[in-house]
Amino acid sequence: MITRIFRGKLVVIGDQGVGKTALLNMFVSDGREYPKNYTMTFAPEVSIKLVHIPNTNDAVELIIYDCPGIDLYSDLLNKFWNGPDLLMVVFDLTNKNSLDSVANWISLTKKAKWRGNGGIPIASVLLGNKSDLENRLVCLGEEPVHVADRYNMKYFFGSVKNNQGLEDPFQFIADSFYKYSLKNYSEESRTI
Repeated sequence: MITRIFRGKLVVIGDQGVGKTALLNMFVSDGREYPKNYTMTFAPEVSIKLVHIPNTNDAVELIIYDCPGIDLYSDLLNKFWNGPDLLMVVFDLTNKNSLDSVANWISLTKKAKWRGNGGIPIASVLLGNKSDLENRLVCLGEEPVHVADRYNMKYFFGSVKNNQGLEDPFQFIADSFYKYSLKNYSEESRTI
C-alpha cells in the first residue's frame, strides 16, 4: 500500500523520429501500447505515471512532458515546462546526428527554470533507442557514454519496439527524485 506520493516533472526531449512518443506510450501503458504508425508530435503532450520506490511504501508520480523534436518549436518548449525537475534526452542508436544534437538539446534546457537543485535537473538521463536494429547501429561503445558524462547524465540504451531496457531509466529518475525530495523539500511541498 502506498503511503506517500512524491510529484516530479520530467521533460523528455530529442530529435524528431528517435522514438520519444513511442517510449512514453510503452512506459505509461506498462508495455502494452506500441504505436503501429509514426505520428509526429507537434506540441508538448503530458502523461502521468506512478513509479513505486523499492523497499518503501512510497511512489513518485512522474508528470512527463513529451516534447516535439522539431526546431520550429524548440525556443518555446521551456515556457511549457513550468518548473521541471528531471530530464531525459533520447537519441537514435542508428542515427549519429541524433547523438550529435544532444548538445543542442542540453543548451535549450539551460533556458528553463528548473525547480530544484540550484537551477539544474535533479537527475538527467541519456537514452539510446532502437537497439533492436542491430545491423544499423552506429552509436556504439564509449561515444554515448562520453556524451552522457560530459553533461552529467546517466546513460541507458534499449529498444522501445521490443520493450527492452525501458524500465531502468525511469526507475533511476524516480529514485533520484525521491532521494532528493526527502532531503530538500518540506513534507507538504513534496507529497500529495
